[in-house]
Amino acid sequence: MKVNQLNPKQIDTLPAGMHGDGNNLYLVVKASGSRSYMLRYSWRGRMQKMGLGATSKIKLAEARNAAIDANRLLIKGINPRDHRDEKRRSEGNGVLFYDFAEDLRLKREKGFKNKAHKAKWKYNVHTRFKPLHQKRLDLIDSAAVLTVLEPDWLRFPIAAKDARQHLEVILSAATAAGHRKPDAANPARWKGHLEHLLPKTRRKGKVRGPHPSLPYEDLPAFMHALAAADSMSARMLENTILTCARTNEIINMRWLDIDLDRALWRLPREIMKMDRDHIVPLSRPVVTFLRAAYPARFSDDGFVFPGRERGQPMSNMAMLELLKDEGLTDITVHGFRSTFKTWCDEETNFSNQAVEFCIAHVPGDEAEKAYRRRSMLAKRKQIMEAWAAFATKRPAKAIDFKARRAA
Repeated sequence: MKVNQLNPKQIDTLPAGMHGDGNNLYLVVKASGSRSYMLRYSWRGRMQKMGLGATSKIKLAEARNAAIDANRLLIKGINPRDHRDEKRRSEGNGVLFYDFAEDLRLKREKGFKNKAHKAKWKYNVHTRFKPLHQKRLDLIDSAAVLTVLEPDWLRFPIAAKDARQHLEVILSAATAAGHRKPDAANPARWKGHLEHLLPKTRRKGKVRGPHPSLPYEDLPAFMHALAAADSMSARMLENTILTCARTNEIINMRWLDIDLDRALWRLPREIMKMDRDHIVPLSRPVVTFLRAAYPARFSDDGFVFPGRERGQPMSNMAMLELLKDEGLTDITVHGFRSTFKTWCDEETNFSNQAVEFCIAHVPGDEAEKAYRRRSMLAKRKQIMEAWAAFATKRPAKAIDFKARRAA
């Protein structure tokens, strides 16, 4: 292509499209009317683009000089765009981690349906990654990453692994945005890197099969001990067990979703794993608690189990911490759903389909149709009342879970 093909007098009148000037320089005119200069060149077999700026800020002669400089770099085996980005990083103060991470979080959360997922991202960016807040993105290395991951890696392995994934996403996005060297490895990557620097945890990756659970025979004694605990997290765990709810569902329990007169809890699809609305029949002990707590609510649409910050639910780690305080470090909150299922299988004659509906499992096409038609509400009401009666009955003997764990 010949050089200097563009006429400076026509820059403001050329129609939408790409207009070549030579030396890999193009004038880009968009349908909106915006006009800018761009370099388009081949680098290692792939087409690359590098913006030079709007025509209102850079003259044609300046754009041509920039194109000549870029072609000289190509002859030397240097990618012009990488060279420009590196020069910006070395000359400027660099972008700080918090500024970029918070902006990325706000953009990404628009696509999150799960409120717990939003809360995890917010907690990690605002709190867990605080040691990185004032660091430049291009200066964050493996040592900095380990600083935020190591303290909780063994104590809270699931939360720490989520944090590592979030950090890897943030640093990858920073590289894509030109705030880190394009050829720099991500210091938060797991494979071949952090897997060798962090200790192995007891549970690797995603849990398969049943979650560690309490034997159903011990549940009445545990509920008796739990009733003696004077804390909101204890009340939340009690109601989690009695409703067979998931952690995300119970922390997002709102007063406007509860019908106390009909003893029903309507869960919107946004917080449900199965991505559909769900109705939970509430047993008498649950309704008793809710009626007692209702007068102290912050607002009609507020959380039943509010967190420390106004307008926020209780932490999703509160119940797990409570279990650890009780000496039950070998079970999970989710495991109480398995306790319920085992009790149903071994001690009752309730239909398996109705039991599965109680824990919001809808297996098979026929079950799907039945759920949509009537959701077996009456049968599930009987099951939940029976479950509550068993769980809250006076235990034959008290169990010191802390002492048993120590033994």
